[in-house]
Parts: sequence; structure tokens; C-alpha cells
Amino acid sequence: MREIKFRAWDPISKKMIIPKEFIQLDKLYIGYFDESGYPKISEDFILMQYIGVNDKNKKEIYEGDVIVQKHGEIKGVVRFRDGVFGVDTGKAFYPFAAYKDIEVIGNIYENPELLEEVIK
Repeated sequence: MREIKFRAWDPISKKMIIPKEFIQLDKLYIGYFDESGYPKISEDFILMQYIGVNDKNKKEIYEGDVIVQKHGEIKGVVRFRDGVFGVDTGKAFYPFAAYKDIEVIGNIYENPELLEEVIK
């Protein structure tokens, strides 16, 4: 069974955070600890789910990650579409079942320049 995990991009602090708690009130809030260990709550975030697959270097793959396959021949962004996780190359969408030898090279929030390379 696939492990359900999330990470979140905080556009205000411009940092990737690992949520420790989700709270649903009038909006969805996440609880996390900042770099000093102080607990914080935020409603301003972009949530990304772990897709249950690791890259060739054992790094977990999340939505929003930019990946390459086969020595850079295929480059794209991990997305969830039509009920499956896959890679959006800007020209086509490929379900993950077709991918092997994947490497995460960044994500669209911390490395926006990579998105420009994919969407050319």
C-alpha cells in the first residue's frame, strides 16, 4: 500500500515545509515547525502529494517535481490528471507506469527556471 504524505510550498516565506497536522475550519490550515523549532500554522500554502514512487537516487517524488528520464531525453513536471500521476512534458502527458530511470532535478516552486525549460 502506498504511503500518504504531503509537503507544502509556503509562498510567503518561499520555503518548502513538511506539514505535521491538517486542520479544517473555515479553510484548510497546516501545522508545522519552522527552522527554529517553533510551531506555526498557515493557510497560505500549496499542497503537494507524494506519489508513492522514488527516483533512481531513492528521493521521494511529489507533485510539482521536475524530473528527467534517460539522461535528459524526457523532461517534465509531475502532475495528477485524469485519476493518475504522470509527467507533463508541455506537449504530452505520460502516466508514471511508463517511466523508469527517473531522476528529480528540482521542483516548480524552488526552481521555477526548470519549468521554463519544460514548457519551451
